[in-house]
Amino acid sequence: MACHFIENVYTQIFTPREHQVELLQAAKERNTIVCSGTSTTKTFIAVKLLQELAWQMRSPTGKRALFILDPLNVNVMTSHIRLLTDLSVKDLNECVFDEEVWIKILSTHSVIITTIDICTELLQFDYLDLDILNLIVIDDCLYGERQELLSVLMHRYRKLNTCDKPRILGLAGSLLGPDLRPECLEDELQRLENLLCSSVNTSSELVTLLRFCCRPQERLVECASMGQVSPLQQNLEKIALEALEFMDDHRFAPTEIYTDETYLAELLAMPDPKSKPKEMLLEFLDVLRDLGPWAADQAAYSMISLIERLKVKVPYERHYLLLLMVFTVLIRVRATCDDEFQGLSEMEKVYRYSSPKVLRLLEILKEFKPAGEKPKESVVNVEGQPAPANNVKTNRGKNVRGARRPYIPRPPLEDNLCALVFVQNRITAKVIFTLLKTMQLNDPDYWWLSSLYSVEKVADPVKEPHDAELEHLIQEEVLRKYRTHDCNIMVATSILEQGCDLPKCNLVIRFDIPTSFHSYVQSKARARAADAHYLIIVTEHERTQFVTQLAEYLEVEKTLLRRCYGSEPNETDEIEADRHSISSPVYKPSIEADAPSVTYSTAITLVNRYCAKLPSDTFTRLTTLWDVSEDDGFYTCNLRLPINSPVKQKIVGLSAVSPLLACRDAAFKTCKLLHETGELDNSLQPISKENFRANEEDWNNLILEEVDEVITKENLEPRPGTTKRRQYYYKRIAESLMSCLPSSKTTSYFYKIVMTLTCPLPEEQNTRGRRIYPPEESVQGFGILTSKPIPKICPFPIFTRSGEVSVDLELCSDALEMTQEQIEKICEFLNYTFTSVLRLQRYLMLFNPIASDNCFLIAPTRDGEKGTTVDWDFVDLIYKNRDVLPQIIPEEERVNYQFDPSQYKDAVVMPWYRNQDQPQYFYVAEICGSLNPESSFPGSEYATFREYYFRKYGITIQNSEQHLLDVDHTSARLNFLTPRYVNRKGVALPTSSEETKRAKRENLEQKQILVPELCAIHPFPASLWRKAVCLPCILYRINALLLADQIRRIVALELDLGKVELQNSFRWPPLNFGWNLSDVFKKTKEQTVKVEPSNETEVVDEPPVCVNGKCVPEVGSNHAEEDSGCSESDEESKLWVEIGTWSNDMAGCNGCVDGTVIRYSSPTSWIHTTYDDFSDSDESSFVDDASNSDCGGLRIEFMGDNTAEAVESDKVGVDDGGLVMTDHWTSISNSERSEELKVQFQAACSENSQYLLSDKVLVSKDVSFTKSAKQIEETFNAQMYSSMAHHIRHKSKQMAVASQPTSQVPTIASQVANEELAFSFDKQPDLAQHPGPSPSVILQALTMSNANDGINLERLETIGDSHLKYAITTFLYSKYDNVHEGKLSHLRSKQVSNLNLYRLGKRKALGECMIATKFDPHDNWLPPCYYVPKELEEALIIARVPANYWSPAHLAAARDMTLEQICQMVREHGETLEDLPSVIPYNLVTQHSIPDKSIADCVEALIGAYLIDCGPRGALLFMAWLGMKVLPQQADGSYGELEPPKTPLLRNIPNPETELSILLDGYHLFEDSIGYHFTDRSYLLQALTHASYFPNALTDCYQRLEFLGDAVLDYVITRHLYEDPRMHSPGALTDLRSALVNNTIFASLAVRHGFHRYFRHLSPALHEVIERFVRIQEESGHALVEDLYLLAEYECEEVEDVEVPKALGDVFESVAGAIFLDSGMSLDAVWRVYYRMMKNEIEKFSDHVPKSPIRELLELEPETAKFGKPEKLADGRRVRVSVEVFGKGLFKGIGRNYRIAKCTAAKCALKHLKRKCSIRKN
Repeated sequence: MACHFIENVYTQIFTPREHQVELLQAAKERNTIVCSGTSTTKTFIAVKLLQELAWQMRSPTGKRALFILDPLNVNVMTSHIRLLTDLSVKDLNECVFDEEVWIKILSTHSVIITTIDICTELLQFDYLDLDILNLIVIDDCLYGERQELLSVLMHRYRKLNTCDKPRILGLAGSLLGPDLRPECLEDELQRLENLLCSSVNTSSELVTLLRFCCRPQERLVECASMGQVSPLQQNLEKIALEALEFMDDHRFAPTEIYTDETYLAELLAMPDPKSKPKEMLLEFLDVLRDLGPWAADQAAYSMISLIERLKVKVPYERHYLLLLMVFTVLIRVRATCDDEFQGLSEMEKVYRYSSPKVLRLLEILKEFKPAGEKPKESVVNVEGQPAPANNVKTNRGKNVRGARRPYIPRPPLEDNLCALVFVQNRITAKVIFTLLKTMQLNDPDYWWLSSLYSVEKVADPVKEPHDAELEHLIQEEVLRKYRTHDCNIMVATSILEQGCDLPKCNLVIRFDIPTSFHSYVQSKARARAADAHYLIIVTEHERTQFVTQLAEYLEVEKTLLRRCYGSEPNETDEIEADRHSISSPVYKPSIEADAPSVTYSTAITLVNRYCAKLPSDTFTRLTTLWDVSEDDGFYTCNLRLPINSPVKQKIVGLSAVSPLLACRDAAFKTCKLLHETGELDNSLQPISKENFRANEEDWNNLILEEVDEVITKENLEPRPGTTKRRQYYYKRIAESLMSCLPSSKTTSYFYKIVMTLTCPLPEEQNTRGRRIYPPEESVQGFGILTSKPIPKICPFPIFTRSGEVSVDLELCSDALEMTQEQIEKICEFLNYTFTSVLRLQRYLMLFNPIASDNCFLIAPTRDGEKGTTVDWDFVDLIYKNRDVLPQIIPEEERVNYQFDPSQYKDAVVMPWYRNQDQPQYFYVAEICGSLNPESSFPGSEYATFREYYFRKYGITIQNSEQHLLDVDHTSARLNFLTPRYVNRKGVALPTSSEETKRAKRENLEQKQILVPELCAIHPFPASLWRKAVCLPCILYRINALLLADQIRRIVALELDLGKVELQNSFRWPPLNFGWNLSDVFKKTKEQTVKVEPSNETEVVDEPPVCVNGKCVPEVGSNHAEEDSGCSESDEESKLWVEIGTWSNDMAGCNGCVDGTVIRYSSPTSWIHTTYDDFSDSDESSFVDDASNSDCGGLRIEFMGDNTAEAVESDKVGVDDGGLVMTDHWTSISNSERSEELKVQFQAACSENSQYLLSDKVLVSKDVSFTKSAKQIEETFNAQMYSSMAHHIRHKSKQMAVASQPTSQVPTIASQVANEELAFSFDKQPDLAQHPGPSPSVILQALTMSNANDGINLERLETIGDSHLKYAITTFLYSKYDNVHEGKLSHLRSKQVSNLNLYRLGKRKALGECMIATKFDPHDNWLPPCYYVPKELEEALIIARVPANYWSPAHLAAARDMTLEQICQMVREHGETLEDLPSVIPYNLVTQHSIPDKSIADCVEALIGAYLIDCGPRGALLFMAWLGMKVLPQQADGSYGELEPPKTPLLRNIPNPETELSILLDGYHLFEDSIGYHFTDRSYLLQALTHASYFPNALTDCYQRLEFLGDAVLDYVITRHLYEDPRMHSPGALTDLRSALVNNTIFASLAVRHGFHRYFRHLSPALHEVIERFVRIQEESGHALVEDLYLLAEYECEEVEDVEVPKALGDVFESVAGAIFLDSGMSLDAVWRVYYRMMKNEIEKFSDHVPKSPIRELLELEPETAKFGKPEKLADGRRVRVSVEVFGKGLFKGIGRNYRIAKCTAAKCALKHLKRKCSIRKN
């Protein structure tokens, strides 16, 4: 139930419960007859009453329930009870003649449903003994002659002893239907009561309006009749009557003209052409006679506009001609009026030519003129500039808008007018609106008027979609302005009498008298403001008849109110209580003088406001449970708050004055208690979840850095913690690699970089057929020299041209001594290697080992008999040749050139005849003995190689016998972290065809051939060069692993979690990508045997994806499924690019912001509710619950081709379980008593009429209406509204209630034997000896997906996110044992928010350790001993010059410059360049840019890393190290264990154990079905108790357990998927989690396993939705709701889906929370139960992950589908979202919130697109 106005809170009495709940409560206390016209109300009361008494029925010898129904309803009710209860039901459609059969039926069935005829026969055979019954429900034979059939049953009933009589529930029809005359109402009620020995309870929606409306001042305002008719009016009437006469004489018989039978059906279906014209003329005459000529002129103008629109739509000529005739008549009317009105001002026209009724309306409105003068007008144009002066001419034309209407500010005041004027029809509404607008513009006395009008829609959405849409938008805007008080008078037809959320009105005027009792009550109920006025304007000739009618209405009111058994105060009670409340105490929490306080007068309002703020679903109104009793003149009010309030005890209010004062005393005590408990703040306002203060101070206000704090406070964009906000972080160097330059004064550590080929490249991948070079076969290599020890790292793979190579560090010496000269030479060797060999000095990097932080040295090594040593000879060689460049060798020196093949076998050659400043390097792959310079040159341009070199370079080759060299380029690609031949998912990419391979191996044109004579040999041998090109990625990976280990060591040092120093023998497991290269190639080879590739496909460089050390199989993957390159900032565009990524935004976007805080009326009332109620909604459209389901399964109603709405059924028919309404009221009694009652009714009506005609109510035509204060009239109001004392329970007269026998609680069966789980959630490794997580796992958590590495954080982030939510939830639940779920959810959301995680991650400097970009040594890597000074970085950024603008000459010049000179050169060079495209504003070499959200993702991934390696305790300790409160901290600073919460059983009532056994009677069957028996059964009761179920005074409702169970299930399901041997990829893991952890799945499983049968709630709207959902599930064989939608999609135009009740999904979660707590917080216990229930879905979804309609649409139309912004609809509750598929249509969806509406729009679009596609195929 939703109310969008904080003002709609009851002030004099506690918020009432739904009338269905009041009827149920009455039926529990006494025999009751319910009078309702809806089958849902009857069914709800019957089923719920049956469940309340069921504890006496479940044993074979227990009591039984008997339902006596119409034969049509027997099967319906049987089905309903079977679906929604656990009771056994027998439907008897024929009599039982065998006593043994009858005894068996009674012993095996708790409920017997039959007809009155069969029941009578059972009684006559003495089979049926009423003593065994505890409930009789009668819905038949209540009227007319059939009531005689109940005589046998009721005769037996009256003979029973009082204590043994079963409860009787009679279900009668509505009291206010057309069949029951008002004067017979009391007679019929008494007849029913005598017939069933019961009391009629008249509570209903309409009676609730009467009971709890604000009782406005009701006045009849008489106006004079038209009197003497003016000549103008006579003339206009004559014109209209002549036209009507013509219409009557007009004859149209097309069948006489067209005799062909072919067209007969169409002619007969043709509408009457006279109907619309006659209707318009009659409406015009009504306006003329009722409102006068001025109004008729306005009506004519409106009708002319309407005819203009109709003319283009009518398909028939005769219709068109008659419309033209009416058009001419109206033009004549307007011309006549214009002629008469000449020379008159607007005001003169109105006052002279308006009826007395119109003038009376203006007189009334004038009384409500606000005090003060008219404010100055302020006219502002669109641009905000002053409007042009009056004398300035402005262009006016067809497409030029006029000046904006002057805006007159109306400050919102409490006494500002908020008026509703009800009229009979559309045309009157438009005319009255025009009248008020005219008065506002022209009469100074009415400057304050601001009016709008709202009428019924007339356009057909199917035939006239554009007009219907326009009507809808206009109505939405009108109601929005009225709600926001932009207008103060709304003129409306009956459309606003009910169903729409409107503000409190202080003036309601019935301009046309109400035509029914419903219309009268509903319009009066709109006057809800204090001191409101309800005025009925009645003409002189209407007065007598209407007063008689109104007198009957008033008497009917009194009759209904007498039997509703309410206890609301009348006005006399209120005055008396107010008088005594003045001297009552005041409670003021604050000592400040003007601080808020609460008194007796305001306490009830505050309690109601508090209850409305408690968390609840949209179906439930939470109210207090209270009653007043009287004992010897002393009144006692017993009050209990809703069960989800932390205040559980009963509060007693006392008074010796009046019952209302006792209620106020109880409310006052409640307010004090709520403040003391912390539920009200010092301002005495309910503490919302946003204002709730946690015990941990940093939980209330996240301590941010100064910059972040400023952005947050000033609400700037982009906000901290989001993807859009990126920050620059300096890339961190591992501590062990910093300040570690070896010194001649101390010994150094010498590490060898061990490279071992673990998987050679197979022949299929070796396109050129080159030889494989295992690096371990080469004696030369590289090592690291450092003054610090390097911690142990895990071996890791790199992927070279030879295949997969494992890299490790091996300590060769920890005491290597070197001279200063040797150190300098090694420094030069390092500089030469990275500058000349690898050519990495492209930026203005400076080489200075002393100044660089990253200053370890790289040295050449040589393996020998004595081990590995530094290759000093090679160091000397390089030192000598460090500046040598290839030189041109003259011919005379080459004359004697001799070719020695041994020099070229392991060589790198450089052609000296080209590119001498930047020589090209080549590996010698093969010495071609078959080729020499005289060999034929490939191609036709040159004959031989000799000719080629001579003609192109002018070089003559001297040695004609030398062999030529087949060479390969040395690798320009220095990133070997990932293979080029395997994609991110560990699947080998397609290889080149055999033809391509053969060409590259044999065709000279595909080869690079060099002449040895023309090449210089590089000092680096090829074997060492191949290792040198691997150095950047090896050193990069080593630094990353050391950073990961550094984090591990810090945590171990500060938290004692893991070992700081590891034993020498310890070895970390190697880093892997989740697959082994050899297995990948083996699998590919097996697949290739089956399918030979036919097309040549280019191999793409595609890094693999990490799956935490396990292989991710992907059938049918190819290179098309590569990384899309989408950045993390991509949102919905990412969803269609990368298949398998279903983000939560797609499954459920949090929607349209709704700032409302209190709601009234239930969702079922959106269609047929007739009144407005009050309670609070916990469901803002944006806070998404744990559900990720698409639409919640609403029925999707397609309105036209392109619009769909998620709606609920208006009525529940027979097929939906609704009872058939068979009997009707018949007033046939003619007894003396009946006649006496009729006479009493007439006398009462006569008395009412006299009162209505008195000057206290009637304002005569000759008396001016004056606004007056409200007064109490004993003669009228005191009679209308019964006093509270009328229904007070008198303790002295109460019957002693017999103690109810306690049902036998079944013996709890032994717990289900522990099943072997594939994985134990509770298993915890011993942390005392644990080294901590592997650096490889931590590195995975530090690596973003943008890095395109073989590993990334996505899988760890998923499991870390889930465990974080679980840990925070468990801590909150345990610590805050008396705080409701709404506040806990808000606290949790703050702790798991990206902002908080980013804050914690940044505090630990994770941004500097993360791997954020793809490794590219040429662009973003700094070799050891190089550095970029900060001053130079700033100069580079300021100059805005990218690196590729720096030439080698600049670099060479910089070597001899000082730092200041280099910076100056940079600045000067920047000034000389023209504007360049945007340049990255940071230094890629030393910095990287990371979104704030990625820091948060990294934190979650690190939690996942510690969880995987160190168990749940390790993850909790790591979270504590980060700064999260998930464990209690002890005095010594260590962290303890969470203590399990105490039992939820409350002891506020005597003998709670007995009451618990009664409430849980029969629940052992539920425990059997789920396979778990509770040790503490109060957990089970709490888990299955809804917040509306007030009879449970033993426990809280399920909300807190649902909060816990949501996190528990989310974690165990996610962890199960993570540990699945199939090893789902990150995208699939996210998809599966979204598909399995959502409300739709949970609700469906809850129904499948019978949770709903044991679910305790008292919410009528929720009952209806659950029943509908359960019925659909049963009929579909418990299929998933989305499956139902897909099945129906192609079968019918209107796709129906059933609404998924969130409460059922919540209960599924709450039971998980209950098992978790009852089992001592064991996740294994929960998963044993829930895996059995979810196994089928897990397996099914693992094979095929369902897609949301939104995602399916975006994949179907990735470029063209665009969703629009949400729009609020006129009812204030629903949202519309449009999706445009470019070129294919605009589709609209409507739903309760943004998520549902967006999903509905997508379904509508898919339906249309698939249908078009199907048509196209056919």
